[in-house]
Amino acid sequence: MKVKRYTKGGSLTVEVAIILPLVILSVMTIAFIMRVHLYQLQAEIILIDEAQRISVEAYDKQDKGFEIYHYLSLANRIKKRSRDETHLEEPVKLLSLNYMFPQDGLTNLIEINSSYNTDIPFPYYKELLEETESKVLFRPFVGHSLKDTFFKEEETEDLIVWVFPRAGEKYHLEDCTYIQVYARKTELTKDIKNAYSPCPLCKPSKDEKAVFIFPKSGTVYHLEGCYLVDRYVIPMYLEEAINEGYTPCKKCMGGKGID
Repeated sequence: MKVKRYTKGGSLTVEVAIILPLVILSVMTIAFIMRVHLYQLQAEIILIDEAQRISVEAYDKQDKGFEIYHYLSLANRIKKRSRDETHLEEPVKLLSLNYMFPQDGLTNLIEINSSYNTDIPFPYYKELLEETESKVLFRPFVGHSLKDTFFKEEETEDLIVWVFPRAGEKYHLEDCTYIQVYARKTELTKDIKNAYSPCPLCKPSKDEKAVFIFPKSGTVYHLEGCYLVDRYVIPMYLEEAINEGYTPCKKCMGGKGID
């Protein structure tokens, strides 16, 4: 009776035969993914460049009548650039151009939709990623601000204004001359201690939490009861000031609130 013996060499050969195809497949998959990302990056760079170009041209060509002009010229440029600047087998195709339209409270938006064919010879993923679409949505330079848009609303929500908490009815911007000469209430931080010294009259301690300073002309910090602090201003959010009944300063805001 013959007894078969398995050697270490035979076992290693079997392991290599099993593992090696998996390693090769993994390397090919990584290479495939990197190649797809390269194609996507190349195509999107072209779209972003063209979006910047249209943004500049839009200042003189804002009318919807220029949509056809932009579509034809953009389609030709994208096609030529994708052939000259990318490794794509087929050029990037312009699917649509939506010119100067409103959306979500914004006006004068432009949207470019395009597609390109990766055409990478990898059996499993080929059909999945063969046709890829990219979209660029942007607002070009048209010579005026985004008034009455949600961007403006977001800015005003965090806007800091200044009020006189004891005897004041208006809220002011920080550079308003009405509040520049008055003391400001602030926390006694390390920076304040380094920049200011204690008032020799009211003698605030170094453990005070809130003190009053004159940022434009003062060199000391005061207690609230110091006779030098006749009136003072404090900062608050615009929304909070409006809720507390303050109205806009006529001098720094023309008597009109920020919409």
